[in-house]
Amino acid sequence: MDQRLNEALEFTNYSIVYSDQKELLKQKFHSANIHYHNGGKFTITKELINYTNLLLTQTDNPNNVTVVVIDDADNPIQIADIKTFVDDIMNQYTQNCNEYYTALQQLKEKRDAEGLLWPQKV
Repeated sequence: MDQRLNEALEFTNYSIVYSDQKELLKQKFHSANIHYHNGGKFTITKELINYTNLLLTQTDNPNNVTVVVIDDADNPIQIADIKTFVDDIMNQYTQNCNEYYTALQQLKEKRDAEGLLWPQKV
């Protein structure tokens, strides 16, 4: 086979596998950002973090404030300790961002399709 054709096929294979692996990492990141609290399921997003942090900053004494937040199923969920809730989702989101970044950097270091297919440690 022509060398240029062989290189083009290898690059195509690499591109496809890289895109698939990157999508898997993104899905893993999103599924890791699920937080359960008081019977509610919350997907941790920047919007949820900003909203709950705003609730926290708008109160004079955040330790004694109970708030209601709508979960993923549109159910109102009472949160008795908004400070702990905000701390928990911030820590979870930050940890997941760092793991996602590390895994993506490892993925970028692979230079062939075979290297991309080996199990990733995350």
